Parts: sequence; C-alpha cells; structure tokens
Amino acid sequence: VECARILLDAKASVDALDKNKNTPLHYAAGYGRKECVALLLEHGASV
Repeated sequence: VECARILLDAKASVDALDKNKNTPLHYAAGYGRKECVALLLEHGASV
C-alpha cells in the first residue's frame, strides 16, 4: 500500500489501464487488498 500511496502522491493515474484494460482497482479488489482499494477510491478511482 505504501508504494501505491507514493505513486498516487506523485500523480500517477489512478485509472491507468493495462493491456487487458484492467485498472489498479481491478487488481486490488481481485486480490482482496481492502486497504489499497480504499486508497484508490480516496484518490478518485472510477468504479
């Protein structure tokens, strides 16, 4: 989560898409990373 926080504070795109069109939120939710999901949502991730 700390790494994600650093990237988001540096203005990394919260809704960046990978080659399969998945976002960081897809991965955080898929792996059950509740704290990371909350962080992404706080930074405006699209649901």
